[in-house]
Amino acid sequence: MQPVQPWTGRPVMIAVPGRTPRQQMWRKTFPRGIAALIGTCQMFLTFGILACETLSMIVDFYHAMLFVGYWAGAFFTITWISVYGSLCCKGRGCTTYTLVTQVICLCLAICVLVIDISFLSNPFLCFYGTYTCTSSSSTTYTSWSFLASTSDIYNLKVPILKGQLAGAVLMLVLAIIYIILYIVTAVKVRGHSNAIPENRIPLQTKVPTTVGYQEPQVSSYSSTPPSLPINAKRGLATEPEEEIECYNCHNKITLPQRRY
Repeated sequence: MQPVQPWTGRPVMIAVPGRTPRQQMWRKTFPRGIAALIGTCQMFLTFGILACETLSMIVDFYHAMLFVGYWAGAFFTITWISVYGSLCCKGRGCTTYTLVTQVICLCLAICVLVIDISFLSNPFLCFYGTYTCTSSSSTTYTSWSFLASTSDIYNLKVPILKGQLAGAVLMLVLAIIYIILYIVTAVKVRGHSNAIPENRIPLQTKVPTTVGYQEPQVSSYSSTPPSLPINAKRGLATEPEEEIECYNCHNKITLPQRRY
């Protein structure tokens, strides 16, 4: 039940606390369009890195293979999903969480870069032992019709590694851009909040009044009811007797009490 004022009977408007000026400034300043573009590009780059890792595994499973595209691509997926989530949330807390994922994404992109560069310098690098790689080479080459020799592996695997390397570079650049956007927005919001008191409630967060509702006017009368004569009956209010003087005869006439 909505509370009402005791004297006027009108409903009381309950104030709802709104967002602080710093929070509203963050929602207004942060470039959501650029962030959405970054998330979309990271999504396609993630799919490209996973595809390159799959093709590299099909071409040669043992050489230059650490499955870096899979375990890095799994977190890349979390990164671009968090970007879209922060766009729906619009709050600074969600954006800060996305910033953390972008920092981790940056570190993983560097790992992919280092591993791919080492594989490009030696495409036949094997991490599973010399015996495993040499004994499985003949089986691997004859399993696929397009892998007739080691030159075919070099011609197919190196372009795939270069494509994955390019995707990691772009992922690194996008993560840096997002971090810069966050820092620039934080500086702007901090400078703006220093000029506005934190306890100030913005006008747009004020609860709208209902249709036809008007603010109660302050009355000049006393809030206490007038005192009643002692001889008044219960439940009746009376006015005191008044005396008037006749203009011609100068006699005083007493008016009776008025009850209401």
